[in-house]
Amino acid sequence: MLHWDSWGQSSGHGDRVYCLLFTVFSFEFRYDFVNYENKTMQKNKPTWLLIAAILQYLTAALHTSGLFVEQTASNDTEAQLLKLMNQYKIELGAGFHPSMQNLFTSMSISFSLFIVFGGILDHFLWKRIPEAGLLKGIVLIQTMIFGIVFLTMACLTFLIPIICTGLIFLSLLVALVRLRSARTVLSAN
Repeated sequence: MLHWDSWGQSSGHGDRVYCLLFTVFSFEFRYDFVNYENKTMQKNKPTWLLIAAILQYLTAALHTSGLFVEQTASNDTEAQLLKLMNQYKIELGAGFHPSMQNLFTSMSISFSLFIVFGGILDHFLWKRIPEAGLLKGIVLIQTMIFGIVFLTMACLTFLIPIICTGLIFLSLLVALVRLRSARTVLSAN
């Protein structure tokens, strides 16, 4: 036999206390929690998450626009390189014979989709404001991943992707620091 119930009541501090009660074979399990963190977060929406989302959308749009630009060679060496990129087929087994340009395009599309996914996630978190621990954890994971992306871009690419991924990483880092300081203020009250 399983029975559960939940209700809300007001605590002495004006915060809403929620209770979840489970009864399993006459054993009661009760979980009380206070929703004061989300109440404070609703007043102070994490603006840096929205800034990160906007930067991610702009970066994805800029990166995707490069897929539609025709590549032209400015000398004989570049012409030979472009010819090999487009015409030389690599034998990858199981009937796959992509050119290097095909592989490059697929990785470029994947990077754009990765950036869009990060932007959608940040925008969703900004709109919904989940529980503070969950929000902090997701922003921490994104900050670490985009930090690695930024370091990779700084070592292997050119100025535009370095600046774009650096701004994304910086905005997520600021969002993380602000979320941690907001959490500290909440726990001190």
